[in-house]
Amino acid sequence: MNHDDQNHHDDQNQNNGQNHNNGQGDRAQRGGSGHRESPDSIEREVLINAPAERVWRVLTEAAFLGSWFGSGEPAEIELRPGGKLLFDHGAHGALLARIEQVEPPHLLSFRWSQGRPGEEPVANRATLVELRLTPVATGTRLRVLESGFAGLAIARPAVQRHRQPNDRGWAGKLNELREHLERQAA
Repeated sequence: MNHDDQNHHDDQNQNNGQNHNNGQGDRAQRGGSGHRESPDSIEREVLINAPAERVWRVLTEAAFLGSWFGSGEPAEIELRPGGKLLFDHGAHGALLARIEQVEPPHLLSFRWSQGRPGEEPVANRATLVELRLTPVATGTRLRVLESGFAGLAIARPAVQRHRQPNDRGWAGKLNELREHLERQAA
């Protein structure tokens, strides 16, 4: 998500829906994404009118991942802890991630590099992305938590240069996913 070409959506365009509450204080917006902020992490969530199993299938499909996060070429995905997840960003190079957890259809987490294209995602040069799927009456609540910005071994201004586009990017990417899945169901 750390590439300008992925950040063409802004938060204003993402918050045009109705708020929902799951009784635990979590918020997600229909047609947009709920948002929490801290210096170390980004947290967003969205309600998708599709069962968790279908959301999971799309989130782990190489062709969809390649168009969602990459240049359109299928991503490489080894769906197992320690497996490789590689997004082709064309002129921007390859974005490498390592899968941490796989619990179908509820949790997928991976560490992705915040360094140079193709760089292995090591702890002080990567953030952890957790995608949590929770079945709800209207479909699935997808929560994304990207954390580890405070631990990046780069100067504070550079941390913000990584965090800010990722923050904006997640709003757009979650809406793209929601729209894709809901179009499929129609």
